[in-house]
Amino acid sequence: MFSPVFIYSDRFLEHRCRQFHFERPERLVAIRQHLEAAFPAAEWREPTPVGEGLTPWLEKVHSRVYLDQLTRIAAAGGRLARSRYLPQ
Repeated sequence: MFSPVFIYSDRFLEHRCRQFHFERPERLVAIRQHLEAAFPAAEWREPTPVGEGLTPWLEKVHSRVYLDQLTRIAAAGGRLARSRYLPQ
């Protein structure tokens, strides 16, 4: 029988988007409840850091310049000043 593995952390609920954006904690809770009901035998795992082993995979979809920028911002405890999806 098919038994999926889901990566999930309650820390995901801390992510806050701007007003009127569809992504919000209540949506994630509802999705998890649905998945738990649909796949009762599923395994739920906490995400784990993978360090530099992830870099080659990220470089397949993001430029090195962008990844370096994110690294500098994260190290400084900040976030991107402007979203490409939402106006400031």
